[in-house]
Amino acid sequence: MRAKPVAIGVAAAGVVLALVLLLVGTWRVAGLILAIQTATEPPLITLDRASIDPSVVAWAETPDVPDTVAADRVATAYAAAWEAWSDALASGIADDLDRSFSGPALQSVMAGISGDGTLGQDATGHQLTLDFVHPDGWLIVFTDRGTVIERTWDGATTTLREDYQVLMVQDEGRWVIRQIVRIAAEGA
Repeated sequence: MRAKPVAIGVAAAGVVLALVLLLVGTWRVAGLILAIQTATEPPLITLDRASIDPSVVAWAETPDVPDTVAADRVATAYAAAWEAWSDALASGIADDLDRSFSGPALQSVMAGISGDGTLGQDATGHQLTLDFVHPDGWLIVFTDRGTVIERTWDGATTTLREDYQVLMVQDEGRWVIRQIVRIAAEGA
């Protein structure tokens, strides 16, 4: 007769453990989303058109993603987004940014465009590592580590090594950066 209450107790403990794990997972995802949404300083990177190749932007390891994601298209779109951002910083014209950025990322990028053309940048060594991909292939989160950035402003050049957390989504058949957060920066 005692076996039934023990079985019910074990089942209840299992349910409680499952709920705790679900809450912890939800808390971590919510924390990532909050960190991405509350970032105020956008990273500033330049990639010129000729340099969009695997030596500039590449996956650290080939990610295991659904066919609808096409990791090489994501990397190419990511590099093109930095190029568009750089062009807008240099020219002060932000007309093309909505082709590569959306939502909070677009707002952050637009806020940094001044039009005086005094900022120059060059970035190399983007190494992308997959963090998450939606099973339906419409969303991908990755980390960009170890990017070496040379920034020039008023004739002074600074070299930094920076890391970013990036969320990209498919929008009308193309990949766009929806959220981006600089997660680390140090003098190179």
